[in-house]
Amino acid sequence: MCKSINICLLGSSLSGKTCLINSFIYSSFSDDQYYPTIENKLSKIYSFNKVLYNINIYDTAGSSELDNLVPDTIKVCDAFIIVYSLNNRESIDKIDYYRDLILKYKSTGQYLSSTSIFQQSQSINIPIMLVANKSDLSGHVISKTESQDLAQYYKMPLVISSCKNLNSVHNVFNTILKEIQNQSDNIKKQEIINNNNYLNSLNNTNNGGGGVKKIFKTKSQFFFNTNQNQNRTKSEYCLKKKKKDIITYFKDALKDFI
Repeated sequence: MCKSINICLLGSSLSGKTCLINSFIYSSFSDDQYYPTIENKLSKIYSFNKVLYNINIYDTAGSSELDNLVPDTIKVCDAFIIVYSLNNRESIDKIDYYRDLILKYKSTGQYLSSTSIFQQSQSINIPIMLVANKSDLSGHVISKTESQDLAQYYKMPLVISSCKNLNSVHNVFNTILKEIQNQSDNIKKQEIINNNNYLNSLNNTNNGGGGVKKIFKTKSQFFFNTNQNQNRTKSEYCLKKKKKDIITYFKDALKDFI
């Protein structure tokens, strides 16, 4: 079964976003006449680290006149590739702009897409990477060292690529998929930690303190609603079950989750 993931490419005009996408989708390089992109979406079934993905790739407009279209695309995407051209210094000026847009619309989790694997955790970092494109061309005004410094400054993975080199093109998408998988693993680890914390909290509940009024179980976490009324009996706090039975229940549930 394929995991559906939406990836958005952002960057200024002539940074090579469309060419990068076409090289990945069709496994070939085309040097056709340039036509400015308004918005486009292409899909590909792709296997990485023994996981099969249905990758939906969104190509966005790079011209400032069409910047108002970009937020709607960001809202439906799960991971982001910011592309700049090694022979155009102005193209790195928009890294801040695109990063801020991503954080504005994605950091709260409010606009996560329906297919997103990150909906259950809003504290996990958003998968974003940098691509220094057109490495095959001469006349570079941005050096490899400067590109590495940019990646370190923004704390993002970097791939130096050429659309003519299919290995580097695949390296771009392998890198963003690796980031996606790392974030998914971090979510699972955090859920286990949260469940352990809740279980420990239940273990530490004493007869005189606020007991457990209701216990809810969802896929991602357990919610405990405490009640401060000390006059209620222990059986009422535990939904008429013994405390040790509740603890056993959660231990079994945690084993199934792990």
